[in-house]
Amino acid sequence: MRRGILVVGAGMAGVSVATARAAAGDTVHVVDKGRRHGGRMATRRIDAATFDTGVLDLAAYGPSFRVALEGWRDDGLAGEDDGRWRGTPSMRALPTALAEASGAEVRLATTVVGLAVAGDVWRVHVEHGGTVEVLEADALVMSAPAPQALALLEHGERLASPATSELLRTVTYAPSLTVLARPRDPDVRDLAAADLVAADLADTDLIRCHRADLAGTSAVPALTLQAGMDFSAAHLDGDRSAAAATLAAQASMLVGSDLEVVHVHGWRYAQVTDGIAMPALRDDTSGAPLVLAGDLFEAWGDAPEDVRPEGVERAFHSGRAAAALL
Repeated sequence: MRRGILVVGAGMAGVSVATARAAAGDTVHVVDKGRRHGGRMATRRIDAATFDTGVLDLAAYGPSFRVALEGWRDDGLAGEDDGRWRGTPSMRALPTALAEASGAEVRLATTVVGLAVAGDVWRVHVEHGGTVEVLEADALVMSAPAPQALALLEHGERLASPATSELLRTVTYAPSLTVLARPRDPDVRDLAAADLVAADLADTDLIRCHRADLAGTSAVPALTLQAGMDFSAAHLDGDRSAAAATLAAQASMLVGSDLEVVHVHGWRYAQVTDGIAMPALRDDTSGAPLVLAGDLFEAWGDAPEDVRPEGVERAFHSGRAAAALL
């Protein structure tokens, strides 16, 4: 029977479940409050500079995710460098292409503002451009961060079981303060450091200094600076401009050029520190299927048991598991 499936979130988990359910014959709609696909697999262009702003690269710990990445590489959507993978030509290009090829209808800049169930059918209130409308679906998949999913589910009556709500409350996150910077001197083309990681950044608040134009995506050097957990937590809701200046000063010394800050972004739910020990969750409390997915679920897939896959790989496996639950 052909069903209507509504997926909330156009990141890796949402795109994965949408692709699988559309291939199985369901009618799938995806909504995302962002203006672009990908969630934290994000890219931003400012003037002539292109920055990856969230997930900077990927690892494949299990063979099935590696096979998927190799297939995307063959399609020109991903590239590998020294065991790490990136979307091509930018990180956002990968989820965008997957969403467009999924067979699902994707609506961006669309925020879920209310949920209800009537006659075993989900009625999802969404807002776009100041207009609110109601979308109906036979099943709802939510791949939003746990606090956002919980707020929506608890706003309505008996949309999820108390056990599901309690599981969502156990999920914890670490934030990430991300600074986009470029050389203040427009004639600078070469920097002393292209892609520095934590081991190279001792005694600073930086954990990553990433040059996005390594793959030729930017006309000028574009650096993404990511702060550590403690620094990010301390400054996420404070004076971000001052925090950004601190990170830019540290990066300037590392790369050998004075950097100017062009944008500051705070990812409140950047990294799951404590997740849910299952790949996905189905809850039929409301009378209509609800499935939760995303990197908040500890979806190991076929990765070794002693290795915790990174967020995008967990989201990939969780999306597949969510599709199977439907």
